[in-house]
Amino acid sequence: MNIEKIYIILHNVSSIQRVHDVARIVFSTENKFILVITKPTGAAAQIAIPEIFRDAYKHNKPIIILPDLKDAIELLKPDQIYTLSHEYGERINPENLELKPKTAFIIAGTEPGLSKNEALIGKPIYIKGFNTWIGPAGEIAIIIYTITNKIKDEN
Repeated sequence: MNIEKIYIILHNVSSIQRVHDVARIVFSTENKFILVITKPTGAAAQIAIPEIFRDAYKHNKPIIILPDLKDAIELLKPDQIYTLSHEYGERINPENLELKPKTAFIIAGTEPGLSKNEALIGKPIYIKGFNTWIGPAGEIAIIIYTITNKIKDEN
C-alpha cells in the first residue's frame, strides 16, 4: 500500500473542545495524517484555530484551514474520499477500507452530521459496531488506529 497522505477533514465545527480533541488525535500520528478544517465558525474559528496552529507549529505537524469542503477537494485533489455519515452511509468495518495514495475522510464537526450533498461528495460510510454518532474525535481515532495498523502489517 503506497499511502502518501491521509487527509482528516473536520467540516463545519464551532466547538473549541472538538477542535482540540481532533487536533490532539491527528497530531499524535505520523505526518502522513494531515488535519484539514473546513468552515470553522464561532468560537472554534476565533479561539481554537489560533491555538491549534501554535500546537502544530510546536510539534512540526501540518495543518490546513479552508473556507469550505469544495476548496479542500479542489486544492488537495484526493484519490479517494470517504464521508462519515450515519444517515447516508454504508456500515463498514474500517479494516476493509480501500486506501489510495491520497485518501480523505470528511467528518462533521457538529450534529446532526453532514448534509446529504456533503455526504455524497465521497463514499458515505459509518463504522460498524456503533448505532449512533460517537462524534468526530471517536470516529477519527478509530480510523487512524485502523489505518496505522494496516500500514504496520504491510511493512
